[in-house]
Amino acid sequence: MRKALLHAIDRQLIVDTILGGAATVASQIVNSTAAGYNPDLSPVAYDPGYATFLMEQAAADGVPTDAEIILGARTAVIPQIAEVMVAIQAMVTEVGFNATVKFYDPEAFGKAVVMNWSEVPLDRNLVAVHLHGNEILDWATSYRFYMSCDGILSVMCDEEAERLWEEALPLTGEARIKKMQASNLRVVDQALIGHVAHMDLAYGISDDIDWNVNLDHRILLRTMKPSR
Repeated sequence: MRKALLHAIDRQLIVDTILGGAATVASQIVNSTAAGYNPDLSPVAYDPGYATFLMEQAAADGVPTDAEIILGARTAVIPQIAEVMVAIQAMVTEVGFNATVKFYDPEAFGKAVVMNWSEVPLDRNLVAVHLHGNEILDWATSYRFYMSCDGILSVMCDEEAERLWEEALPLTGEARIKKMQASNLRVVDQALIGHVAHMDLAYGISDDIDWNVNLDHRILLRTMKPSR
């Protein structure tokens, strides 16, 4: 069902229409600037026919494919997030998912997603659609939070991906990169996490505001003041 969900999403359509072309379809959680980026990975193909087939196979194996799936997002996490969520809902519903969209304020979203996989209720059925920034530019950091067995946001624990990540941590240079790329490949092959797009860095600047833009994806109002 994880793979069916990923094959049901037309990422290029979302980028070209809802996001106005200001993004690049993603194959992995980091882009090419990060150590551990794997150039051999390609974005999951949009294939609703195959997604429907996978759903039918899951149902035949006794999986309750008609269970409600909550597509959850933090309010205003990215521009046009409401439109993105409705589009994803329509796409996954088309292949057989029973999907409902739910928006959370920042505090409620944190309570819903910040828990390790071992604490997640079996009936939660939440697919969080979220934005991830990696200013440290090292894939191992992204893995730690979202995919590791002890991650505060991780809902998976894959022994092979974990072993490769742990082996990468004490290494440097090319040896570290190759280990991280291998763990990255394992994560994608197992559909442990899905990716839509890497958004362009875009800011609207006004001459009436005195503000130095930081590239850490955080906007602090206390750093702004009228220019006159």
